[in-house]
Amino acid sequence: MPNDKNLPATVRKNSTLPQAQPSGLVARGLAAIQQSLSVPEKQDAESLFKKGMRYRNDESGTPGNSEQARAYLLAAANLNHAEAQFELCLLLGEYYEWPEAVAWLEKSVSLGFGPAQLYLASGLADPELDSLIADHLSNQNYDESQLYRQASAWHEERAKAGDPAAQYDFALMHRSGEATNSSPEEAMRWMKAAAEQDHVSACRNLGEWLLDDKGPKHNTEQGIYWLSRAGELGNSWAFKSLGDLHLVGHMGGRYAQKTGEKYSQLIPPDKNAAVSWYERQIKLDRARSSFMSTDSLARLYLFGDHLDQDLARAERSLLETANAGYLDSQRLLAFEYTSGKRLRKDTTAALHWLKMAEENSSSSKLRDQYQLGYFYEHDSDDAPNYVEAVKWYLKAAEQGDYRSQKSLGVIYESGKGVPKDYVQAYKWHLLSVAHSYGKPGIKEFHADAIKTLDALAQKMTPSQIAEARQLASELFDNITSLHPADHELAKEGLAKGAS
Repeated sequence: MPNDKNLPATVRKNSTLPQAQPSGLVARGLAAIQQSLSVPEKQDAESLFKKGMRYRNDESGTPGNSEQARAYLLAAANLNHAEAQFELCLLLGEYYEWPEAVAWLEKSVSLGFGPAQLYLASGLADPELDSLIADHLSNQNYDESQLYRQASAWHEERAKAGDPAAQYDFALMHRSGEATNSSPEEAMRWMKAAAEQDHVSACRNLGEWLLDDKGPKHNTEQGIYWLSRAGELGNSWAFKSLGDLHLVGHMGGRYAQKTGEKYSQLIPPDKNAAVSWYERQIKLDRARSSFMSTDSLARLYLFGDHLDQDLARAERSLLETANAGYLDSQRLLAFEYTSGKRLRKDTTAALHWLKMAEENSSSSKLRDQYQLGYFYEHDSDDAPNYVEAVKWYLKAAEQGDYRSQKSLGVIYESGKGVPKDYVQAYKWHLLSVAHSYGKPGIKEFHADAIKTLDALAQKMTPSQIAEARQLASELFDNITSLHPADHELAKEGLAKGAS
């Protein structure tokens, strides 16, 4: 929880605050605001909103902090700041606090805030988003068309008054057909108006639209200019787009050839110019402690795709980003040092980066735990270390990783490094069948897992199979890390595998 001195100065004690679940994001926000009530200085809603947005967007040297952003936005929202209410809605949505998010959305709509009206109209038109919003609306009779008209009028008024943010959004509305009397020409006109005021996203979009050879105002030279302007204003992705354009000569990106898509050649490819643009992207990203662009250029040198292969430069860059904690670089170095396909084979270094990746990863930690288990079983220069392999496989398997579950099944069935145990083997094979069930891309794995399970069953007594199924069911019920939809799918797979 933020310190009192860093929170909004005060909110009237009799303010009407939205009801929230005790564990919800808004509830935590209310607690933070209550802590700040003793601070005597009072700030106006606009100041509170701007402070919240600085925390939300990591602007003006203020460190990004969602808790601080929420606290300030909540304070401004309670003072009927319509934009703060809308931004609070978006923040709450990121944390899946939909009842509170929708409540603030409706408040902002009721105050006539155009972006909120557009968001609600778009949400009602989108079946996936509508399922999240509709159940929490206090008013079930919104007119979607009217909301679009209101949002269009709101943006047009401010666009004509010279507001670059409104001009940018109004251009997008014309582009998507959400504005009243939408047209591609109006989209281009308003995007150019915003870009001419150095609206960063407008500069980037305008550049990309002008480089679209099927667009109404195609102009390669102007497109390059506006993308470079976006980069100069701090949009590093614009520099990447220019790098890709000069690398391949078209706007399809560096992987267009692999996908088979055809794009018109706009300029002759120029490797040196491409690298120059990538290096400008890297310079911007490093200032923000982002290493994705450095990793991306290193991969071009490593694989020799479009650029001449330069393994020394690739390794140097990957080590830099991996040491800075960039997960994808750590994983790639682990693979390269294990395989020796391009970089030298170095299993000591490979194991180091495998462990660093496992420590660094969060939502995808199971992948790294499986890779560690596989390394100890198959890739070490010494004899297989089944003790370590089982340890790492077990970490991932107990959280639903189907590959680790199958590996454990094989180890227990063969008795390599552990006592042979058909009951344990069957348990893990059955769980592997369950967690690979119904997933696209691994149908062959699932089919093989079923064959392995059936073959093992031929070696077992009915009582052993029953015991193994019971153990699998108990472990399955204790796996809590899966998404609910994945859990239900695996539950169906478990029932089919055990039948």
